[in-house]
Amino acid sequence: MPFHNHFAFDLISDLYLKDWPRTDWSIEPTSLIAVVAGDLSSDLDHTVHELKKMAKHYRQVLYIDGDLEHNQSLEKVNTNRDYLAQQLKNTKNITYMHEHVLIINDVAFIAANLWWSPGDSNTNINDDTWFKEMQMLTLHHEDLNYLRYTVQRIQLCPDIKKCVLVSHTVPNRELILGGSDENLASDASEWVEIEDHTGKIKTWCFGHWNRSVKLKVNNCEYVSNPKGKPSDSLGLKYHPLRVVV
Repeated sequence: MPFHNHFAFDLISDLYLKDWPRTDWSIEPTSLIAVVAGDLSSDLDHTVHELKKMAKHYRQVLYIDGDLEHNQSLEKVNTNRDYLAQQLKNTKNITYMHEHVLIINDVAFIAANLWWSPGDSNTNINDDTWFKEMQMLTLHHEDLNYLRYTVQRIQLCPDIKKCVLVSHTVPNRELILGGSDENLASDASEWVEIEDHTGKIKTWCFGHWNRSVKLKVNNCEYVSNPKGKPSDSLGLKYHPLRVVV
């Protein structure tokens, strides 16, 4: 599969399969690769089924989980990830991207859920939400540290010319001005880009936000393509978005 200077992939996210009366949508590939940025279904078997359906249309499917797949049960995140990995491991053209890097020719794909960091409000230690917020913050920093470490490592690989980052959560608040903190991984992209001394990060795909985004900041293009919930009023028709690196 020669890519030369540029190649393309399809971006898919936020299908919310259980929220729609029909689960079929237009799987009309524009490339050989699909990048899936989370929030397919709270039913993990339904998520696996949909990914395997995509795999019949693409040569390679790259998937990272969203918060929906964990159904807001933070205590089960590791168990859920193990289950997804186990169910997907025998489908050769699906890569569950949690703590995995996929290199296609000279392009590295790196992904993390990334979660979000709690807002800046002063939370009393006795507040019922304190423990959940600390869990979320821990998950956020684990994923953020993974992205930073991995981007740092690829600086040492001369054969890798470009890097595509994928997070479920929005990586920078400037991408969704007016959005709530529950959409954001704070300013995670700024921390990750500090490690990119050689300028390999070209594209950052994300989900979770209920609007499409395509915005170039410095040398990186930020892209999202959510289907969303019916209440998001994004329309009945949904198609993969072609992204060129």
